[in-house]
Amino acid sequence: MSPSADVTSPNGPGSEPADGVGLEIFCAVAEAPAFAPAEQRRAKRQRVLKMAELVFDPPGTFIDCVVIDESCFGVMLETMEITQVPERVKIRFVGGPTFSALRRWADGNKVGLEFAGLFPEDEATKRQARAVKNVLKEACVHAAVQMLRELDFFENAELRAAAEQAEIAIAKLESALL
Repeated sequence: MSPSADVTSPNGPGSEPADGVGLEIFCAVAEAPAFAPAEQRRAKRQRVLKMAELVFDPPGTFIDCVVIDESCFGVMLETMEITQVPERVKIRFVGGPTFSALRRWADGNKVGLEFAGLFPEDEATKRQARAVKNVLKEACVHAAVQMLRELDFFENAELRAAAEQAEIAIAKLESALL
């Protein structure tokens, strides 16, 4: 990975979800290399061995599988047998969260899935995301920036830029949190 790579985790650097269960995915997005490799990816893949289930319609229908690599955008998995996997599925990690996903490819018993949302589908994670959003609202970042605006940012251009960037970042964060 290049020194200019941006490394992030869906739960923040080095953090675990409050319930102690989570999909440990790290997204490494680096500058594109000067040459064009045969396979272009948005994020670095990490080899893993995780038990999971593909869940689809009719409700209650599932297939056991093993996730063999993952990135912050999706997973590659293997099923025991060649199986017709629908275009839209949910992947439930044993002892962990459930994500909505789209089938991007299938080759024999291997399947590539792209996560269809930023957050797992389980209720515990949704509650936690709403709690974070409420804390953001209570922190009144917008009110602090408005106060700074009324004070003309103490006539400090650097403070103005930082406050406006913070306001934009908080708005993006709020919209991403369910």
